[in-house]
Amino acid sequence: MADHVALLSVNGGLALPVESDYAPMRNVAELLVPAIRWDTTTGFTRERGRIARALELGVGGFVLHGGPEAEVRGLIKDIRQASKIPLLIGAELERGVGQQFSGTTGLPPLAAIAALGDPNLVQRAAKMTAREARPLGVNWGFAPMCDLRMNPANIRTTLDGITGSPDEIGAIASLWIEACQHEGMLACAKHFPGAGRVGEVDGSTVPPVDVPRSILFEHEFKPFRAAISSRVASMLVAHVSYPSLDASDSPATFSSVILRYLLREKYGFEGLVASDVLQARGPMSSEDEADVAMRALDAGCDVLLGPSHLDALVDTLERCVRDGPLYEDRIEQSRRRRLKWAQWAAPQTDYRRVSGSEVAWALQLAERVVSPIRGAVTRPRNGVEIVILDDDEPCEPTHPRTVFAQTLESSQLPTSIVSEPTAARDVPVFVAVFGELRGRRDEVAFRPETLEKISAVCLSAARERRQAVIVLFAPPPLASQILGSAPIVCAWSGDRCMQEAAARWVLR
Repeated sequence: MADHVALLSVNGGLALPVESDYAPMRNVAELLVPAIRWDTTTGFTRERGRIARALELGVGGFVLHGGPEAEVRGLIKDIRQASKIPLLIGAELERGVGQQFSGTTGLPPLAAIAALGDPNLVQRAAKMTAREARPLGVNWGFAPMCDLRMNPANIRTTLDGITGSPDEIGAIASLWIEACQHEGMLACAKHFPGAGRVGEVDGSTVPPVDVPRSILFEHEFKPFRAAISSRVASMLVAHVSYPSLDASDSPATFSSVILRYLLREKYGFEGLVASDVLQARGPMSSEDEADVAMRALDAGCDVLLGPSHLDALVDTLERCVRDGPLYEDRIEQSRRRRLKWAQWAAPQTDYRRVSGSEVAWALQLAERVVSPIRGAVTRPRNGVEIVILDDDEPCEPTHPRTVFAQTLESSQLPTSIVSEPTAARDVPVFVAVFGELRGRRDEVAFRPETLEKISAVCLSAARERRQAVIVLFAPPPLASQILGSAPIVCAWSGDRCMQEAAARWVLR
């Protein structure tokens, strides 16, 4: 099928696909990209039946969540061999391939890398991510985030958003996009046209960004315009309404004014428009899911991420194309667009693999972003006690919370994990605080019981005349909520690579 797409050289050698003659294949399932999730007990075993049925229906790809490197590679190979069409295989890779798949290389959050102020680091991180993802079979990374940090109540932008002006964020996004796509992996700017002004979105409501058009054009749109100038392959749409852009108050996901007129015609975007609304809205009945999917496709979305009721959804969408209200030419445009990008990112035989020096660089980069926020830290010499406080419980962590302690112990430092400081010991107490703020949240804050426990541990250590050090596996803004005088070291995230980096920082 590769002969259906020609290649055009732009951006100093980056080859992007150009549509050519393509015989229609009337299969709306190609616009669906279901999720595959690794289970710590059963692995991918339970998913294989669902995957087989999805391939039989003719879906256009999958989004992967978790799994060991070897099993992910084997699964994707099996999927590609069983598929009759080129597939998009996507994953959240804002923090390197190690963010999702064990046995691969993790990186600090993009916001942490950008905070170092060196554009070369952003480019190198993007290149390394793509080079490690491609041999696995992943050809679509959902990064970079282009939302502005406009609302302190927005959890995702407060924790993951890049600090800076719209122009600065656009410049960083462009660096990531160009480096990533130069290595053959599709990048994805999110969440168009900008969701930084809303609070936390729970999926059950459509929050508005109710500001004048002039404000949106001057601020929100700038990073996305920079991404389009860098030929970004895809955009993820915000399920947020913009009354000054579309008086119907429809979310961007359902707004032809925003997607067709603004994004396609005004800004000339030629890549994929992806909607994660099916996944973001949580569990839905097959009827609700079909209605959401139909409205998103009709508005101008090309692919839909995370559908659950595949058989019923395909039946309904095919009926909508045949009898209305979906127009066949509208669906055909999206199918052509999905195909050309899937072919552009098809598996290669000459991709560049990650070298040992690149892995060493990634370890150094992770250690560079670890930094003290408050007080001086005494390096442990004779041992250390560690109290682990996970503010995300009962959510299942992506990475074990014991990696920090295990890394210290592997360096021959006597290490004990305790629930509170042990009496009559003369070693420092490290309080490992994990805070990705997962689960239902009303504000960007630790739970009160977590803050109370931090204070209690620090007071207990002080009574024993021992130093307590708080190691924050969360972004810096959360440090301001921790009262007292105990030193705070920020390691940005609870990913394995950042726990290991924090341990090396403590010991150096």
